[in-house]
Amino acid sequence: MTGVFNDSYAATYDTVYAEKNYAAECKAVETLIAKFGRGEVRKMLDLGCGTGRHAVIFAGNAFDVTGVDQSESMVARARDRATQMELGANPKFLSGDIRDF
Repeated sequence: MTGVFNDSYAATYDTVYAEKNYAAECKAVETLIAKFGRGEVRKMLDLGCGTGRHAVIFAGNAFDVTGVDQSESMVARARDRATQMELGANPKFLSGDIRDF
């Protein structure tokens, strides 16, 4: 892929965001779902999923997650991350433009 989200970007993405508190962000989203969701919300679409850190956390919390990102390199890293985790149910990752999804 050319442009900003190329292979080099994918290789450094997790380093750039190493200090980001993904678990706290996921907890905040889950709190909002519990407060405002209608019925039992168990499916989640992660648009612009990057290397899958949010998706893996949500999958580990029993959500059925599908992540979409335009960078094939990022999606490959997301799939590798999910495979390395023992989640019970792995998130699905698709490569594509979210505007066309």
